[in-house]
Amino acid sequence: MEAVKKHLHAEGDINTTAERTRWQEQLDHPETSAMLEEDARYFLHQSMSTPCLDVLEKADGIYIEDARGLRYMDFHGNNVHQLGYGHPHVVQSIKHKASAGYIAIFTQTIYQPDRH
Repeated sequence: MEAVKKHLHAEGDINTTAERTRWQEQLDHPETSAMLEEDARYFLHQSMSTPCLDVLEKADGIYIEDARGLRYMDFHGNNVHQLGYGHPHVVQSIKHKASAGYIAIFTQTIYQPDRH
């Protein structure tokens, strides 16, 4: 049971580990802090969910860049592992669909306003 408590102590928005505290302290960037505080006001607390830990401003190829200008290689990436951020083919396809009146919903459903 103690192992479960220790594990939960390090997960999601209930993460109270020293590592999380060190991460938050090292940010030391007023713009980032203000944005994270604003995000925390609206954060939907769910089991094992994690609030934002940094503010990203750009993404290109395999890199993400935070509000402080620090670049990181994105090894998580969700759907960008194969193509990277801003791949020209993907950008062109999105522009084409947007100009045709399609709106992609986060659930990956296509919504066409003229059909509803």
